[in-house]
Amino acid sequence: MNIRNSDRYIHCSSEINYDQNGHNNDLEVYFSETKHLLPVYTDLKKYISVHEQSRADKYHFEEDRQTYVCCHALLRLMLSTKLHVQPSEISFVKGRNNKPRLKGNPVYFNISHTRNAFAIAISKTSYVGIDLENVNRNLEFKSMAKAIFNPRERSFISESCDDERNRFFLLWTRKEAFLKAIGLGIITNLKQIAVSEQINLMNKKLLENLSDRSCNDHFIYSGHLADYCFSVSVPKTTVVVLKSINGTNLDTILFR
Repeated sequence: MNIRNSDRYIHCSSEINYDQNGHNNDLEVYFSETKHLLPVYTDLKKYISVHEQSRADKYHFEEDRQTYVCCHALLRLMLSTKLHVQPSEISFVKGRNNKPRLKGNPVYFNISHTRNAFAIAISKTSYVGIDLENVNRNLEFKSMAKAIFNPRERSFISESCDDERNRFFLLWTRKEAFLKAIGLGIITNLKQIAVSEQINLMNKKLLENLSDRSCNDHFIYSGHLADYCFSVSVPKTTVVVLKSINGTNLDTILFR
């Protein structure tokens, strides 16, 4: 599945004048529900590092450990295929706010995992941020909305009584994807990041310390996969190629 239509993304900019001309190469987004990978889980565990296994062991619930392992193993496998190296040769370094990346940025990536599912975004040409959330999770989203959304965003959520939950997670994933893309991490006042309009003017002070001037513009693509809402943020308009992974198509996707 490809996301191409302009109504599937929003634009965030710190400048009123902007240029949307030119497209990056395709941005790949891989999605999987962990249950579909359990038949190959034992094999996937072989590809994670000792450090990653240690991180996985810290999760209290087994399903969270399984999701972590599947996500990080597949990230290594995908990157190794693109870089023509062994998965064990993949070495990550920490960037702004501990955002992992590859030394020299031969390929850009970002991941998001929630209980029982995960998503991986990979781009050849630009940094990227992705967030994935289960829209059916037990969450007092109406009270949370007051803390993280500005009045216009809260109005957007409440405009459709039958769709409030989906709209909440749409805006939440947009904010998270944007923050992860630029490596800012969690900021004190999330209301400063406007994401409810087709074109959103950002607070320039949020971006002024970033060295990459392309941060003046960001495009956030969103969609639904099963019971999950996702958003992915990049600094240029692009084509988002969505690929669902399961135990039967894994080899086809990795070694196409």
